[in-house]
Amino acid sequence: MFLKPLLQCLVFITISISGFAQAVPTVSVGRLVILPQVASKKITSRAVYIWLPTQFSSATAQQFSVLYMHDGQMLFDSTITWNKDAWMVANVADSLQNTGSVKPFIIVGIANGGSTRHADYFPQDVFENLPAATQTQFLAAARGNGASVFNQTSLRANDYLQFLQQQVKPVVDSVLGFSTLPSNNYLMGSSMGGLISVYALCKQPHFWAGAACLSTHWPGVFTLENNPFPQAMLSYINTHLPPAKAGKKLYMDCGTATLDALYPAIQQQANTLIQQKGYGAQQFQAQLVPGAAHTEAAWRARLATPLLFLFSKK
Repeated sequence: MFLKPLLQCLVFITISISGFAQAVPTVSVGRLVILPQVASKKITSRAVYIWLPTQFSSATAQQFSVLYMHDGQMLFDSTITWNKDAWMVANVADSLQNTGSVKPFIIVGIANGGSTRHADYFPQDVFENLPAATQTQFLAAARGNGASVFNQTSLRANDYLQFLQQQVKPVVDSVLGFSTLPSNNYLMGSSMGGLISVYALCKQPHFWAGAACLSTHWPGVFTLENNPFPQAMLSYINTHLPPAKAGKKLYMDCGTATLDALYPAIQQQANTLIQQKGYGAQQFQAQLVPGAAHTEAAWRARLATPLLFLFSKK
């Protein structure tokens, strides 16, 4: 049974959190349930945004899959984001569902931790298998403007993934009114969000049915020069990706402009590796988008493609 009292309570929260540090997004289609602060003992607390499409109802709730998306504050409303751009996922997802192009799904956006974002999303097991000197070098890495990449924060991607499974999912299940099965849980992200998504599929294959990785940030930091991480990540995928017979779905893409210009050669290696592991066209899809930059506008422009792939009715 759909828990209407809980949903009403959560909706009330969305209109009564004026003291909350981040601006509150709104959507023009569907309903957005906002949890302003979901706590964790191991990572920074953060907001969670649960979007319910116009088709969602208590009578059909158990038919819905759940798409968990990283960088939740960048997904719904361009008027409140730092760069005045957003994925506008509600519009795209609702349109696809209204036309019957995909199986029904809801979207759960998990806000990033701000200064801890890189540490939360960097594949931890891969990092910890690098030589100690390389780990030290990575933790000291800087961006082009001289700012620290990791902000003096130790890696905790494994804690982040546990947070999704043990703290976020129970709340989502409560809103839906039933417990979603592993076969109905999907993951999507861009850049570092793409990296943590493919890592999650390898790290928690029992929990995720598929992942979509847009503009996967293969370098991990911001240079490919003397950087062993991309090959270490590919090696991890080779040994940990669920077997093709498990029926998982994996979508990957990249552009060729701005930061995306670092990705095509490594993405092609990943494509070859995944296909050699037996992933056919029904399980794996990859595309190169010439001229596409590393922006929300670019990801929004091609968002329908991974959604159609993950939630195809075929």
